[in-house]
Amino acid sequence: MAEAVQVERGPRWHTPVDLLALAVAATAMALVWLSEVIGHWSTRTATRGDGQFQAWTIDWVQGAILRQHPLWNAGIYHPSPRSLAFSDHLLGVSAALLPLRALGLSPAAQLNTAIVIGSVLDAWAAYLLIRVLLRRRAPALVAGVAFVAGPFQHQLALQLHMLWRPGLPVAVALVWIVADRRGDVGAWAHLPSDRWLAVLLGVVVAWQGLVSFYDAVSLGLVLVVVVLVRVRHLGRVGVGLVAAATAVGGVLVAFTLPPYLANVRGYEGFKRTLDETVAFRGRLFQVEASNRLWGGLAPVTEGLPAFAGLTLTVLALVGVVAAVVGRRRHGRSAPGWDAARLGIWCVVVGAVLALGASGSGLGRWSPFGVLFRFVPGFSVVRAPGRLWVIGLLGLVVLAARGVVVLVDAIARTAVGRRVPAAITTGLVVLVLAGAVVAEGAAKPEGTGPAARTPIDETLASRPGDGAVLYLPIGESGIGVILNGADDVYRSTTHHRPILNGYSGFAPESTQVLAEELAALPRSSALACLVRTGTDYVVVTPAVLGGPWEPLLDPANAAPLELVQRSGREVLYAVPEGLDVDPADCPLPSP
Repeated sequence: MAEAVQVERGPRWHTPVDLLALAVAATAMALVWLSEVIGHWSTRTATRGDGQFQAWTIDWVQGAILRQHPLWNAGIYHPSPRSLAFSDHLLGVSAALLPLRALGLSPAAQLNTAIVIGSVLDAWAAYLLIRVLLRRRAPALVAGVAFVAGPFQHQLALQLHMLWRPGLPVAVALVWIVADRRGDVGAWAHLPSDRWLAVLLGVVVAWQGLVSFYDAVSLGLVLVVVVLVRVRHLGRVGVGLVAAATAVGGVLVAFTLPPYLANVRGYEGFKRTLDETVAFRGRLFQVEASNRLWGGLAPVTEGLPAFAGLTLTVLALVGVVAAVVGRRRHGRSAPGWDAARLGIWCVVVGAVLALGASGSGLGRWSPFGVLFRFVPGFSVVRAPGRLWVIGLLGLVVLAARGVVVLVDAIARTAVGRRVPAAITTGLVVLVLAGAVVAEGAAKPEGTGPAARTPIDETLASRPGDGAVLYLPIGESGIGVILNGADDVYRSTTHHRPILNGYSGFAPESTQVLAEELAALPRSSALACLVRTGTDYVVVTPAVLGGPWEPLLDPANAAPLELVQRSGREVLYAVPEGLDVDPADCPLPSP
């Protein structure tokens, strides 16, 4: 039999009202994180660097979906092939945002809107999960807020491939429903058959896997946990349905693997080592310095901040205690016991993996270290701290059980007997949700420029599809790297290939080009422009103090031809028929 769960009755209109309330709360929280771009929705990204790069990724993938250009041979780090596969492809997000492109939203506006949409989807997904697990509204509402609004969630919100994670709770809910029905013929009778639920599960797995490989790994681990927790109810048939759905979803994602595997073979250093993951281990009790409440008390000193908030942690502990007490009294049939087991195991798995491994000694044999070294495909996880999303899901489940304890305890008190249950329950939800939101409030950390420039509009209007070089170029120094992010976003105006780039991996050719092009406008450097098919050079004010500063004056740029001056920037054309030998450019082959 399926585990006994207290079912909360209520008008059917409750769920739409709940979803609307969660949408408002999640939107408000996202706008707090986006406060610096509210007046510049189309011309600034939430962060400089990653924000601009993700906006470019969305724009490029959408263009590929619309058959405007290839998918994997993207327009950055030209002429290196498969440059989209240097980082997360965001296919699932980009496809979902196509309506925004049709409405004319700029890539920056799409990114900023996506942060809001992703926050709402996460809140709704967590709400659905708790309604399925516990069948009660109050804990589901708190869970919806907690899954999207705490300190750790703010850190994830700036990375779309981690923010857009509704597939994790939805997949668990689908497996849970199948398990309930396999154990109780009368359970969830109003829903489609188990086979249709398995089809839906396969779609969820495929879509979430198309968001990011991180999501694919996290979702796979969560599905293993939920199947082990409910295996006695699922039975062979149920386990088979879940396995088949997961396999089909995986097959639908498999077409994204070849470019990454080709990069492993074709680029030295593309495959990460265990040593490189150490810097990205999770720190479960540290937060970003930008956090308004905790930033000065437990700032992150190394690794990735992963503190989920005191409110959520305390509620989860209450939930664990209540579950253990119920188990001792009622055995395995105790209400909510399987849900508590799910939460506990997700927390354990998430915490153990998020702690990562060390590059030497016994630390290499940690669970993460073993999976990273011996399980094919797991080495895509270069930031183990991000796997704490599994633990976050577990904390949300346990915290929901803690909310049930508080609501029921208040209902038994004198206050609860005098005041209508709806009022006391509503106050509990507001206080707890408000506490989670307060813990997640963060200060803005600086935005990225994303406005169309006159020079880029000129490039968009010029014939041909020759490449563009933005100066400065290189991968040495944070300033130059961030300039690369500016350049990557600027290419969304003209969609020409650029020699610059910003991604999770930079090919050797970029630094080689930076060194060779430092000699511009001498013939050896011009040879590199000819070899890479570069038709235009843009000199930005960031060259001040560097080897390209003289190029700000057209008198020093011959034989480059002046096309346009705009503010402090200069656009040059590379003349045809230059008397140079492309072989003089020692560009490494990928």
